[in-house]
Amino acid sequence: SYTAGSSETVCRRKRSVCMSAVFIPAPECGSLLAPSVPGGAMSVPSFRLLLQEKAAEPSDSLDVLQQEEKTKTAIIPFTSVSADNQCRTSAKADIVLLVDGSWSIGRINFKTIRNFIARMVGVFDIGPNNVQIALAQYSGDPRTEWHLNTHSTRDSLLKAINDLPYKGGNTMTGMALRYILQENFQPAVGLRSDSRKIGVLITDGKSQDEIINKSQSLRDSGIELYAIGVKNADENELRSIASDPDEIHMYNVADFKFLLDIVDDLSGNLCNSVKGSGRSGQNKAAPPD
Repeated sequence: SYTAGSSETVCRRKRSVCMSAVFIPAPECGSLLAPSVPGGAMSVPSFRLLLQEKAAEPSDSLDVLQQEEKTKTAIIPFTSVSADNQCRTSAKADIVLLVDGSWSIGRINFKTIRNFIARMVGVFDIGPNNVQIALAQYSGDPRTEWHLNTHSTRDSLLKAINDLPYKGGNTMTGMALRYILQENFQPAVGLRSDSRKIGVLITDGKSQDEIINKSQSLRDSGIELYAIGVKNADENELRSIASDPDEIHMYNVADFKFLLDIVDDLSGNLCNSVKGSGRSGQNKAAPPD
């Protein structure tokens, strides 16, 4: 397993609260109140006009906070993968990425996740006779962004990653694990009988549903599982999900900026899994009470 960013090295930031106020003046006030007040306040002459104001999405307040601190937490600048880091193999592998898109991540950090994924999978030769990569994004409900047989070139895959939209929602990891087994690891959408099967989970929080039995079902189906946790991820959950040994299949970092520290090591372990030279156990010991 890998843990980056101890509590001593990670800055603790004050949590800000975004508030807004709407004033609806009584008729006798006339035009005493200005149409808008700086600093997040506004006034409207009647309740009826409130319906014309656009309701804020749950992500809007989060985006405001993140934009304010953009200079403090810059997006990780991933560059193209050098020839020395390419995974050179003729082995076939079907890899399904399961990406947490819940509200707790935020749009700015989700851009970092996109860059991280691009760097992670950019080492592989993509194609129907090589490595195929699918991606499902989840929150309250999972959805397939693309299937194993959707992208037959690396350029096509990287463009899809760059265009990956941010979903938003809760963190139902157990439901998502069951989903990829039923929907993504299937011959009808590109799964090959002679390929190695690999699942990679990326999450920033504790699951709000059961994950132990769901992940065991994947491993029982011959799927090797990696679990990457960021920030508020539960390390015991990550260990329960990941295949053995944990030192290869489980990563946990204290902040999104530390993803840069693990991407090369993770890509190397994934490459070994594709080649079949990695140590991958499918059965987990029962978690401690």
